Amino acid sequence: MFVSKFNRLAYQFIEKFDHVKVPAITVIVGQEGLGKTTLLELLYQQNHEKIDGTILIDALKFASKYCYAANNGGLTQFRKFFRNSKLFLLDNINLLRGKQKTIEELFHTLDTLTAQGGKVVLTYKGADFSFVYLGPRFSSRLASGLVIRLNEPTPSEIKEFINYYLDSIAQPDLAELIFKLNPTNLKQVKESVQKILNKQDEEEKNNNFNSPESFAYKNLDMIQAINLVLPLALSYYQVDVKDILGRTKRVDHVQARYMVYLLLHEIFTKDYKEIALYFQKNFRGLQKRCQKIKEQNRESFDTLCQKLYNQLKQNPIE
Repeated sequence: MFVSKFNRLAYQFIEKFDHVKVPAITVIVGQEGLGKTTLLELLYQQNHEKIDGTILIDALKFASKYCYAANNGGLTQFRKFFRNSKLFLLDNINLLRGKQKTIEELFHTLDTLTAQGGKVVLTYKGADFSFVYLGPRFSSRLASGLVIRLNEPTPSEIKEFINYYLDSIAQPDLAELIFKLNPTNLKQVKESVQKILNKQDEEEKNNNFNSPESFAYKNLDMIQAINLVLPLALSYYQVDVKDILGRTKRVDHVQARYMVYLLLHEIFTKDYKEIALYFQKNFRGLQKRCQKIKEQNRESFDTLCQKLYNQLKQNPIE
């Protein structure tokens, strides 16, 4: 993890974390893009095996789980799970603004688990550090805890982070490009790098698409295209044909299934409507899910694309 003056106090808190000695509640405060989520993830990684019942959750996900439990008779199990936590890590409490029922539930969750010796670490986005939207009882409780502030990184610290991050992903040659974009926080650095890498990927794909072999692939009918894509997905995800063609909800089955649709659309230029009709899926739902799967599994998508390109070169279509 990148550590500098702007985040050193928070890092030292995590590095020397002692479950017995730390206050019941700790709040890490800082503007967007300074690595608050990364700090919580580091704290989780260092303690989840040592401290039973360690939970790391985003505030919106907590709200979603609470809503589902409340509407499906699962509140008893929900409360047992969260209120028995020994170390509860909540990311971005700001996201609960306006969700009064969830705020009330969270208050009782923290009240119960701290009364049982549990500890809470949460993050707050912003410089104002105002919990008014939580109500006087809850805001007073949080304000009485330990508050650790992340400062705004200096330009030199941003430059150091750029070099650190590019080295960590083996892309040091991008440094000058990123310097010119003048990012002001860590998140902007990562987003800028990703945009450049995505653009390079698209340019490489376009070059591949413009090769003579690629035109033959674009003209394949649906069944021919599926016969090329399906074996790759089966091998990559280690699943069976029935898993891809079926409707199981296992994560790897779903990813493999939608990766097939994505490759048919982006490599073989099959229309989403045509794909949905062939696989008997809802067109809008398939299109939306494909884009989400692509965003969440970019590395897998790029790997499968490269495998197809390699196959194209080795076995050209006449």
